[in-house]
Amino acid sequence: MDVVTRWNSTYDMLVRVLKIKEALISTLAIMHPDLNLLLEDWKVIKESTILLKIFYDVTVEVSSEEYVSASKYIVYTKIINQALNKYILENSIENIQRLYQSLKSHMNQRFGEVEKNVLLCEATILDPRFKKKRI
Repeated sequence: MDVVTRWNSTYDMLVRVLKIKEALISTLAIMHPDLNLLLEDWKVIKESTILLKIFYDVTVEVSSEEYVSASKYIVYTKIINQALNKYILENSIENIQRLYQSLKSHMNQRFGEVEKNVLLCEATILDPRFKKKRI
């Protein structure tokens, strides 16, 4: 089931749709011949999973930790933003461009400009895990 506020549920749903693609095509052909998923639709589904996997991976990482330190906040948002920006440069599908814009907008609403938060910056700079990394 897709939950609007949880990007991972959308990712999980689309991954499952891709796994049952052939069965879904056959079932639709028999039960609803008027509902025809085009090659472009399947491409959008596939590309959407690639884009949403960025969020899935970070969520899994954060969820696996008992306590997420403030120092990782900037790192995770940077990882997501860099991956989104790199991916969108390689993709010209209109629906994927709209999904990208929506994800970026939600990221900005939820996280804003985390690099401007002095406490988060200090926590990240002082964290030995990130000492030798360029952030």
